[in-house]
Amino acid sequence: MTDLLVEIPPWVYLGTVMGIAVSLLFYAAIGHRERSPFWYPPFGLAGFFAGNWVGNSLGLTLLQLGDVQAAAALAGALLALVLLHLVIA
Repeated sequence: MTDLLVEIPPWVYLGTVMGIAVSLLFYAAIGHRERSPFWYPPFGLAGFFAGNWVGNSLGLTLLQLGDVQAAAALAGALLALVLLHLVIA
C-alpha cells in the first residue's frame, strides 16, 4: 500500500485537498441546507481536475502551485459547482 502512495504525484494530493475545500466552502456559502453536503465534493473534484487539465493544455501559468494550475482549476471547480447548484435547485 505504501508503494502505491509513493507513486501518486504530489499535485494529486494538493488538488484533492483544494477541490474538497472549495466544494465544502461553496456548500457553506450558498449550498442548499436541505441537501446533503456530500453531493458537492465529487462535482468540485471533477471540475477542479478538469480545470487543471484545461489550464495545462492551454499553457496557463497564472497562480501556478507546482504542477497545479490553481486559477484554472478553481475556475473549473466553481463552474461545476454552480452547474450542480442550478440543477438541484
